[in-house]
Amino acid sequence: MVKLILNRLKNSSTFGKLIQPFQKVQLPGGGTLNSLQGLPDLYFGFSTQTYGGTSSSYMLGSTLGDGGRSSKIEFNISAMNNSSQLFLQMATIHEVGHAYSTFYVKSGVYGNPVDTTKYSTWAMNIVSFEAAASSQSVNGNYSDHSLFLENYVDNFIKILKDINGSNYTDKQYQMAALYGLNNAGTPPPNSIFNGINVYNIYKGILEKFYNNLLTKYGITTAERDAFYLDNLVNVPASKKLPTNCP
Repeated sequence: MVKLILNRLKNSSTFGKLIQPFQKVQLPGGGTLNSLQGLPDLYFGFSTQTYGGTSSSYMLGSTLGDGGRSSKIEFNISAMNNSSQLFLQMATIHEVGHAYSTFYVKSGVYGNPVDTTKYSTWAMNIVSFEAAASSQSVNGNYSDHSLFLENYVDNFIKILKDINGSNYTDKQYQMAALYGLNNAGTPPPNSIFNGINVYNIYKGILEKFYNNLLTKYGITTAERDAFYLDNLVNVPASKKLPTNCP
């Protein structure tokens, strides 16, 4: 299943740049998808995560660091069986973005960015190491999603359009790219500083970035929510992964 999604995504040169730092992309059950250059590895697997039911949350996947620069992306088994291929593609892009951020922060020396002449990708040339490092220490989900909203969304949209063409409208690509980016993650244990809840401030900033993009793209919350249901719950078989997908 993952191989089918990755084989489509690798046809996008923009996605190719996103996985460029990873020496080996390891697929579930064996096999690799090698990228251009780099040092750390990227592994894909599956796990059971929240997907509707008694919860209003529909998790598509999650990314776990290994304490170094490598990462493992775990797709939600329920999402693989129920979500549209469009949203699984976006989940892959989104989670690889988290892995990329982990690589970027771990590879830098504080105050000095990674050598962008060696890793000349769009992400490396956008983010300042200081900003990434300081916000990672507060909340990885917040910091990554903030960076995605400020700098990456247009690239996410481009990747989806590269591989799906005219199958979706620009607004549908935009809504797909924004999925989950207003999630600031769980509050850290010590989020109160001098009597001020720093987490709530960060969360408010994140939501402002997100809402600004909704306005920019002319997306109402009603049409966004309806589109999400159509790709998470009410998904026709023709838009899901094939049942015989390896």
